Amino acid sequence: MTYKEASTSPVFRLLSRILPKNQDIALELRFYNKLAYWREALKRSPLPPTKLMAMVQGNHEAEYYVAGGRRATETILETLEKSYVPLRQFRTVLDFGCGSGRVLRHWKSLARSIELHGTDYNPELVAWASRLLPFAKIAQNSLEPPLPYPDNYFDFVYALSTFTHWDIKLQHTWMKEFLRVLKPNGYILFTVHGDYYLPRLPKEYQEEYKHGRPIGPALGPTIVGTNAYASFNPHEHVRDELLQDVELVEYFRRASRGTPWQDVYLARKPPR
Repeated sequence: MTYKEASTSPVFRLLSRILPKNQDIALELRFYNKLAYWREALKRSPLPPTKLMAMVQGNHEAEYYVAGGRRATETILETLEKSYVPLRQFRTVLDFGCGSGRVLRHWKSLARSIELHGTDYNPELVAWASRLLPFAKIAQNSLEPPLPYPDNYFDFVYALSTFTHWDIKLQHTWMKEFLRVLKPNGYILFTVHGDYYLPRLPKEYQEEYKHGRPIGPALGPTIVGTNAYASFNPHEHVRDELLQDVELVEYFRRASRGTPWQDVYLARKPPR
């Protein structure tokens, strides 16, 4: 249904009277958001407030939130499948940077066979994830390690669009922490800003990137760990430095659809 068609419907006219006034969100979007909220509630998969969606995706669109989480989940599953790593072998999984559960909500059907965890450093997002995702164990982390988990605990950790908001030093610090909580032969999947984002960099930084040097700190007065902070990692740096203590299983260029179009890496912790 188009907006023109919807706006003439009795339902739309009714909603225009009963929906809360919000000067920041157009009536059209509030209408479609309400439809998404109702649909997901019927699936017993409730959504967080749109202000929390905006924290993790930059807009208030509920449908974008649902679809983006689904695409990110598909990216994870496809990466594992293409790498011949069966999901069913995992017993403990961590969604690092889970936010309000944009991706983790799509794992609900696996909760009977997999112990699901999520962690984030924003306390408001953590509170909502805990409320909306009773099938997962949600915790809060700080900007820097450690995580509240014992050594060698997880079979699989994924971190979507988190390395992209850290400086290079913090990337290495967190990689060491992920290896601590991963079991021997455990897997980590993560994404970075790769070649797709090269045209967004000033020319002098493009040359550094082309020579295999990562770009970070951020190009501006932004705070590390926030959405406004951006770092950029050429493949050579990820392969030779960031993953120097692990086995690179697969690298898929521009393959992340839930966080488009970041590069996707899958790596394995050594057996000892």
